[in-house]
Amino acid sequence: MSFNPDQPRDYHGRWGDGSGSPASATGHANSVAPQSRNTPLQGHPYHQKTDAQLRYIAKDASEAAKAMQGHSPRSEAKYLDQVNDASTVLGYRQRQNDNKALAAFANRGPIFGRSRRP
Repeated sequence: MSFNPDQPRDYHGRWGDGSGSPASATGHANSVAPQSRNTPLQGHPYHQKTDAQLRYIAKDASEAAKAMQGHSPRSEAKYLDQVNDASTVLGYRQRQNDNKALAAFANRGPIFGRSRRP
């Protein structure tokens, strides 16, 4: 297959055959569509972990990165990436929870049983 900039891409930005099917671009018949375009690190295994597990990963990887300072820059970067990924997923979950709480608050109705609007 040769490079063709006019060839259509799938929703992941990969070159496809133009059918629009994710299976055609990936070569898999059982391709799974992403959860949401706004979900960071789509398909990352950290999305399957609990908040407590992610906090532990971030803490442990941070300590490991500090231990690697000056010894192995590659290992230090790997551990810092783990901290970043865990923090990204935790932050995303927190924002989702905040948005749900705001939506629930907004849908409560008028405050004190009467509308503020005249």
